[in-house]
Amino acid sequence: MKRKILLVEDEAIIAMSTAKMMEKLDYKVETVFKGEKAVEAVREDQDISLILMDIDLGKGMDGTETAQEVLKVRELPIVFLSNHSEPEVVEKTEKITAYGYVVKNAGFFVLDASIKMAFKLFEEKQRVREHQEERKRVNEELVKVNQRLSKKNQELSEAEGLLRNKIDLIFNPKARLENVELKDVIQIENIQTILDHFYELTGMVTALLDLKGRVLVAKGWMDICTRFHRIHPQTAQNCTESDLYLSDNLKRGEFVDYKCKNGLWDVVTPLFIGDTHLGNIYTGQFFYSADERDENFFIGQAEKYGFDKDAYLKALHQVPVYKKERVHALMNYLIGFFELVSSQSYTNIALAKESLDHKHSREELQKSMNDLRITLSSIGDAVISTDMNGSIVRMNPVAESLCGWDMDIARGKKLDEVFHIINAATRQVVDSPVEKVLQKGEVVSIANHTVLISRAGHEYHISDSAAPIKDDQDRISGVVLVFRDVTEKSE
Repeated sequence: MKRKILLVEDEAIIAMSTAKMMEKLDYKVETVFKGEKAVEAVREDQDISLILMDIDLGKGMDGTETAQEVLKVRELPIVFLSNHSEPEVVEKTEKITAYGYVVKNAGFFVLDASIKMAFKLFEEKQRVREHQEERKRVNEELVKVNQRLSKKNQELSEAEGLLRNKIDLIFNPKARLENVELKDVIQIENIQTILDHFYELTGMVTALLDLKGRVLVAKGWMDICTRFHRIHPQTAQNCTESDLYLSDNLKRGEFVDYKCKNGLWDVVTPLFIGDTHLGNIYTGQFFYSADERDENFFIGQAEKYGFDKDAYLKALHQVPVYKKERVHALMNYLIGFFELVSSQSYTNIALAKESLDHKHSREELQKSMNDLRITLSSIGDAVISTDMNGSIVRMNPVAESLCGWDMDIARGKKLDEVFHIINAATRQVVDSPVEKVLQKGEVVSIANHTVLISRAGHEYHISDSAAPIKDDQDRISGVVLVFRDVTEKSE
């Protein structure tokens, strides 16, 4: 496909002659006579590949002003045409763009060579820019991947440290559990069995409730409660008031007793898992021995709420009587027992969670390593990363090929041993870019005319840059070096 050139020339005869010359060189030519028209043409016609710009355009914008406006629209190679050859005129154009300056009437071959050179310079500039953008993208991606790896390694180290401290955690749980329900933490069946035995030994009613009031474990509840007090709406409300009072006055390691409006005593102590209050342990539905059992009060209850009097009083006579000291001693036993349940339940949860987190961390770390390996293998440039000591951590296949080292052998070696670079002119060793990065904490590039000498003695002219690898706290943890073989371009 023919390339299209925009000719900007205010003299019609010269414009016609130059256009015919360009057409003989197999270019398509569009001619305009004013700078303003040139800007408009570039904006509307994306096929224009190069501009031949006369500097003297008569009234309106001159050639240099027009070039500046054109470059605001899009980047194009511009070759200036002029009758002037004064240094100040040439210098003025070079400050705008440096693709060529041709004196009018210089001849067919000069103009042809100038246009071809302008195209080559423009294409090379585009390639350099694309390479720089790709290198920047690669550096950014490598930094991100290394940050993820650093974070996963840190998390993995912390998880392993926690696992080593689990024995202490059994006796001293400190972490806070959130979004956990009591039924998911304790072994309900085992607790039920133990409370069954507790009832057989003591005759005391027990129940374990979560914070939503759901009964998870219960044993020995009295008929006076199950068949009467918790059935009638009003007496059930009395039970609820008792439960709320007890729940609102709880402290860890202590118990609260309260005589409900239905005439019986209840006692409760809180159950914590870790530092989180997840439930309450109840006993109750009894009389203290110091109390006088007022049977008339309960007869009044039967009449007031319509209970079967004989059945209600029979249930009343089944309610046990305990000395306060005995109840308090048994509650202290329950507190100690459920503290042990709390500690063991918390430890089981923490162990299971951290075991899963440990597994996930390893899986994510492995995925990040695979992603990094794929990224490095797909990059056209050579890539080497080092740690803070300048020891090689990884190399991609391109770096292995240019340096002449296999990754398995190079890993752990100092960069200077594998990446041996000298000045092409002086043959003197060039300072390691890694040291410069670690000192400055910023991206650095090696000097021009740098030669890489491979392990086998092959020499490659290279261009490269080195960038710091930073963790989440913006601390440098290593350096990534990106370089490419430019031997053909340097010859």
